[in-house]
Amino acid sequence: HYLVRRQRRCGRRDRFETTMQAADLETARASGAKIALIARKQAAASTILEIDCSSFYLRGFQGREIYGILNDPNLPSSITPTTGAGGLTWDVKTTREIYNDVLALFQRLVDQSSGLIPREADLRLELLPGMEVELGKATDFNVSALDMVKKYFPNLRVVALPELASPTAGETMMMIAESVAGQKTGYNGFSELIRAGRVIPQLSAMIQKWVSTTYGGIVRLPFAIATMQGI
Repeated sequence: HYLVRRQRRCGRRDRFETTMQAADLETARASGAKIALIARKQAAASTILEIDCSSFYLRGFQGREIYGILNDPNLPSSITPTTGAGGLTWDVKTTREIYNDVLALFQRLVDQSSGLIPREADLRLELLPGMEVELGKATDFNVSALDMVKKYFPNLRVVALPELASPTAGETMMMIAESVAGQKTGYNGFSELIRAGRVIPQLSAMIQKWVSTTYGGIVRLPFAIATMQGI
């Protein structure tokens, strides 16, 4: 309830904004309860922009030639999961079968890079929060899929991304090598990360605009990104 409205505007650069407003009466009442209302609203405005930024870095800006790391046209095609005894999806797979899917995704990276990406590289495994939970499945000997993954990939980080959800393509998992031969795989593009506008006093309130810009996710080494859909 801290924010009044949010809007996106496209010009020569893709710009989006949110507006916060604080009325004099609510600010006075919050102050009496020792609540820093304006600071909380400003933090909420910043969070809104950060969420939008994350979405644009992953999926770009619809209607513009601005892409993210999920839909960059230069990315290699996705692969499908291995078939387990119970099916393709992780909810019916065993610990070993889930681990084999992660290995298959890394094998894709190895093939795409002609062996330039070793298992000791700085890797990120990005997947939905629910799929991260599935990595915790343990065997009767209390060994989880995550334990096996961490043992084989010593420098791998697991990152939960709610934005990976897709109602049509199925659950998506990505493995990214953060750099190859000293070159960064990609970076987040923006001309202005975040800017707070001037505080505008009104009759019985104040209003402030927060602005950010994006050029999407800039992928420099498409072969260093592998995706698997349908887990």
